[in-house]
Amino acid sequence: VHLVPARNLSLEQALEFLREDECAEVTPATVRIRKVILNAGERNRARGKNK
Repeated sequence: VHLVPARNLSLEQALEFLREDECAEVTPATVRIRKVILNAGERNRARGKNK
């Protein structure tokens, strides 16, 4: 298994990098990108409803 190291992004870079199903979590120390719907099954179900 080959893991890609995490990127250190500024808030502006994170907002440009986001996809439709992701959001940015901002704390004083970090900026994180995560999925809005965490469960993969629920994401697939929601994606099917949007089509």
